[in-house]
Amino acid sequence: RSCPGMRVRLAAPSAKAAARMKQSIMQSKDALEGILDDQTKAMFFGGEADALTVDKLLEKSRDFANYKRNEENALEADWGIVDEASMLSLPMATSLIKALPDGCRLTLVGDFNQLPSVDLGHVFADLCAAFPSVVSTLKTSNRFEPGGSVDRLAKAMIGEGGAAGAKPADMVMGLLRDKQISRDVTWHPLTDVSHENSALWEEFDKCVLAGFKPLLDSTKDQRAAVEAIGAFCVLSA
Repeated sequence: RSCPGMRVRLAAPSAKAAARMKQSIMQSKDALEGILDDQTKAMFFGGEADALTVDKLLEKSRDFANYKRNEENALEADWGIVDEASMLSLPMATSLIKALPDGCRLTLVGDFNQLPSVDLGHVFADLCAAFPSVVSTLKTSNRFEPGGSVDRLAKAMIGEGGAAGAKPADMVMGLLRDKQISRDVTWHPLTDVSHENSALWEEFDKCVLAGFKPLLDSTKDQRAAVEAIGAFCVLSA
């Protein structure tokens, strides 16, 4: 339902997350053609609906200690949407909520199973646990095949899909040793990283260099560099 004049503000804790948020919204523009009316499209695809970092949205001061937007100088917004909410620290979330005007709706989007913020607090997970009645959970993933190897591993990591009382770590290790998942996941236990598996590390180095080469080749083309960043990723502890 269209709400004429509604002011929507989009934000994310980090610059990369804000850029990805805007990219995802713009990619859905064509798919929503003919479904949304002009006013609703302007809310989400207009210049005023640009995704910003939370710091920029709240106008962090030059001393990096305070925000210009606060209880006395609230945001001009009717609906605030924050992506990657698991990255919200307690100080940042507190400042954001204080800067919302009366009657403003706040929607937090993220994965409460992810690691907590690098700063103080585990805000998003705590809110989801405290107010389950207002939590909507995405059940279908478009990133990998439902029921496939990666899906089973992801669920095992949060303790789903195993016997009652099974520990997530044991579930994960059991799957990694299961030959049935070898089509999508390769597990190499490293017992002695300095000698015994030197050939394996050399192969890993080659893979990493090949994966990041498109990024290194795109240093003069910002758009190509951003696309290259999203094409290859190394996850590490």
